[in-house]
Amino acid sequence: MDIFIRNAEKKDSLLLFKWFNEVDSLKFKIKTQKRISIENHNKWFDERLLDIKTYIWIIQDKNNNPIGQIRFQKLDEKFYDIDIYIARENRKKGIASKALSLAENIAGVKSLRAIVNNNNNTSRVFFLKNGFKINFENKSFIQLIRN
Repeated sequence: MDIFIRNAEKKDSLLLFKWFNEVDSLKFKIKTQKRISIENHNKWFDERLLDIKTYIWIIQDKNNNPIGQIRFQKLDEKFYDIDIYIARENRKKGIASKALSLAENIAGVKSLRAIVNNNNNTSRVFFLKNGFKINFENKSFIQLIRN
């Protein structure tokens, strides 16, 4: 499937809010597994758009339909944390790997860290397949890194 990514814009806030609150997204969250309010989401999203250490892209298909998002956010001196969400109907098509490659090329970011819920085997496999190595693991989460 041909895809491209574009910078997220203010108009994307509601879409990302919807995706964040999807049941299949919430069940694998580490910090919160509860729905968030639109007010809290909008505050967070506005802050991310202004943050020079955050990249947020909307993944789109060849018809410009949004099919997911990818975010790099520098919370650590060495790494950008990565977050990827692909809408359910577009999974298992290689979209996340393509989006990751596109995002890395645009941002020029090489050192990435993924923090994955220990129950999220799909994400674990995805990151290992894309060259990440397990750096730390406990009962709650796995930290994978790629330099």
